[in-house]
Formats: sequence, structure tokens, C-alpha cells
Amino acid sequence: MTSTLITKLNSLKIDNSYSDEKKKAILLVTGGGSKFQNLSEEMRADRDVILAAVKHYCKSLAWAPEYAKDDEEIVLASSALYDFDNFEIASDRLKTNKNFIVAAAEKDGNILRYVDGYTRQDKYFMFPLIKNNIWAFRWAGDNLKADRECAVAAIRRYSGNLAYVSVDFRDDREIVKLAVSDNGWALHHASTRLKDDKDIVLEAVRSNGNGLVHASYRLRGDREVVYAAINENVMAHQYVVGDLYWDQGVFDLAEGQDQKD
Repeated sequence: MTSTLITKLNSLKIDNSYSDEKKKAILLVTGGGSKFQNLSEEMRADRDVILAAVKHYCKSLAWAPEYAKDDEEIVLASSALYDFDNFEIASDRLKTNKNFIVAAAEKDGNILRYVDGYTRQDKYFMFPLIKNNIWAFRWAGDNLKADRECAVAAIRRYSGNLAYVSVDFRDDREIVKLAVSDNGWALHHASTRLKDDKDIVLEAVRSNGNGLVHASYRLRGDREVVYAAINENVMAHQYVVGDLYWDQGVFDLAEGQDQKD
């Protein structure tokens, strides 16, 4: 081997006891891309080579033998590169192993889409994930999306989860206010009634002026709401409707905010 290859082997901390073929295979797959699929059958079945491959190109798992898809370390390593679809090709044993599901969901809550429906309806199991992972609530069972404790926990973690709560909760002032006070853009997911609720809309535009676009037509032409929105973000002016859009006071406010920015 050349001195360059030896230096790279040392930097990767590759065991010197490996055969030259194995060392070369590991060097190849650590370069990223789909090189793993072009290795010999023997090398594609080697656990060390597989582990190196999935750490650098997560989709390599698809070309690995079945035993690798039942190996917790390998599947988790492949998921570390944010390709939650790898969980879909994991073994059935891993997809029903709750400890493994938790470990995988900590990397990306979207893996829950591949977990069985019964598990996703289990509040005892899902609640800690909902509290700690942005995406877990999206894949929770419908029973949990209609559970106030779960809905509140999910929105506290990420206001965008208002999109996934039950229809009734999108019309719940307490829950909607919690979401829009964090990010007014969440008003998009509120009920029609609450989009026309001045207190809710004021809460929304004070946290994100551009949330004005999701308010009712009536409130997009309300002076107090419009002023609050433009004060937060001058770009909200584009969402003002009716005569108020051309109002000199609104233009003066927008110009003043633009100069501050």
C-alpha cells in the first residue's frame, strides 16, 4: 500500500490485522456514495465493512445481507445520517423492539411511521417521545392526537404540531393560543372560528407578523391587528387587505420599521 493509503488507514483507526482486501474495502466505502454495492459478496457480508459503509452513506444498508438489518448498531448507525427510511428495511424484530424504537426515534422521530399502529397508540410508550422529539407526535395514533395532555406536550415541543392535533383541538382556544404564541405561523392550522378571534390573532402576529396571512379577511383589515403584525415584521404589510392597506398611518409604520431593519 502507498504511504497515502497507510496514512488514511491510520486516521480511520482501521485494525492492522484486517486483510488488505478488507482495508481497501473500508477505505472505498468511507469515501461516501454507493460504492458499497460494487464490493465483492464477501466484503458486503463483512460486519466491519458494512458498519463503515452505513456511517458514510446510509443507503448502503439496502445492499447489505439480511443479518445486518437485524443488527441494532448497524441500523442505528445508518439512521444517524438522517435517513429514517432505513428503519423500514430493518428486521421485523427490531421494528417491534421498544427499546430499539426509542433509541432510533431519538435520532429521528420520523422512524415512528414504520412502527405498528398498536405501539403508536400506546400513551405510556409514546408520551416521553412526544415530549422530547419534534416529529414523534406526527406519527402518534389518532387517540393520542385527541388526548389533551399529549397535544399540549407536543405543541410545547414544537408549535407546528398544531397541524396534527384532532380537529376539536384546532378549535380549542387554550391549545391554539399555546401554539401561536410560540410562532404565529401556526395560525394556519387553527379553525376558521379562531382565525377570526382577535385575541388569538393578536397573539399570533405578535410572535410572527407574517402569521397575518392566515387570519380572517376581517382581521387582516383590523388596524390594531395590522399594526401589531407590522411592528413584528414589516413584510406583514403585504397581507393587509381593504382600504387599510393604503392607509397613510400603515405606510408610515411600515416605512419606519423598514428603516430600523
